[in-house]
Amino acid sequence: AGTGGVLAAVGTKTAVAIAGTAIVGTTAGGVGVYQASRPERPHAAAVKSAPAPPGVPLTIGRITIKAPPFWKSYTTPRRSFTGRARPDDDSYYVRTWRTCDKQRPIDASVGASSTWCPGLHVLGPTFLDDSGSYVANPYDPSDTYASRFSQDEGMSCPGHDDLRAVGVRHGAVRLANRLAPIGPRRARYREWRVPCYTREDRDGYGPTRKTRFSYVERLWYLPESKILIVDIWNTPDLERILRSAVWS
Repeated sequence: AGTGGVLAAVGTKTAVAIAGTAIVGTTAGGVGVYQASRPERPHAAAVKSAPAPPGVPLTIGRITIKAPPFWKSYTTPRRSFTGRARPDDDSYYVRTWRTCDKQRPIDASVGASSTWCPGLHVLGPTFLDDSGSYVANPYDPSDTYASRFSQDEGMSCPGHDDLRAVGVRHGAVRLANRLAPIGPRRARYREWRVPCYTREDRDGYGPTRKTRFSYVERLWYLPESKILIVDIWNTPDLERILRSAVWS
């Protein structure tokens, strides 16, 4: 449950930092068992055996994928007093739906009072090295992406912006732990079943009570390249799209 509708991906205060003012960017299956040693070694056979997906080139930071023509990449600025993007911002949100609530196209400006269209995060070195500037805790591969947002109301569940997503401590269960290709590089792939909780405490932060709703969180982590890809919307064909990515 929780894979449709409008996303308020994070709580109000977190949304200011994680979403910020989005700036339109340039549009133009797992492999083996998890290995701790050099997971990003090229895996050319996996890339050559997979036909390139149809679509148009979409450049997201250092990678270019073939994506549907309506996908758009938005720069995700770090928290700053100006609210504007910095020259070295290297994290992105990729919108994967044509329209959002009531068939409205998403606005380029995504802030606390706005709602996310479904999509995925492509987070770069600034997020992994300085997560605090995104109002997040440092990334921990042994827990969910949602668990990184422990401040105030935390992160909302996809399709249920009134419910809070949680981590292992509150019942998230890991479903997969393997390697998966992003072009010729192999990412540490983890998949989680994340329960959704109410925010019924005095401050309205939660997590308070576990509900019947949950969602699947998919993470591709490249520790050497310092990239984390986060999909909480079960984006169709995403594994195949990433398998054929090209690096710059």
